[in-house]
Amino acid sequence: MTKKGDHGTVGYSPEKLKEFEDSLQAMRLRILKGFDDLREETDSFKNEAQPDAYDDASNQVELNIQMMLSDGQKRELDQIAMALLKIREGTYGVCEGCGQLIAEKRLRALPFAQLCVECKGKEERGTVIVQRDTRSVPLDEDFLVAEGDEEDY
Repeated sequence: MTKKGDHGTVGYSPEKLKEFEDSLQAMRLRILKGFDDLREETDSFKNEAQPDAYDDASNQVELNIQMMLSDGQKRELDQIAMALLKIREGTYGVCEGCGQLIAEKRLRALPFAQLCVECKGKEERGTVIVQRDTRSVPLDEDFLVAEGDEEDY
């Protein structure tokens, strides 16, 4: 499951990292497809002819809900991008609180987890200081949709 690197660091094997990367890429594509679906639905609201007051209010509530969901999805895309960057840099799966390897079970459930279960609990209680990587990952053509990914939608 884990292996020692050249500098005594512990990390996941290349095979496990490939599995995590595939999982993260699938999540990314699912979210991007959701954005496309959301855009189509929003466009249909805009194109409705003469909505009555009830339809207009209902459409406004629906748009507000969708905007909240898309904010969450944007955060998730950012977390996925950071996890993919960490895979490329060789730091994926290392807890940002204690520096230990995050359990595989946790990463399978939440592939972009940055903290092990123990440190996450401490963070929620406000008893740990986490030195998070605050770099933002630029959205580029590799991240958004790679050639051939369109067929996966």
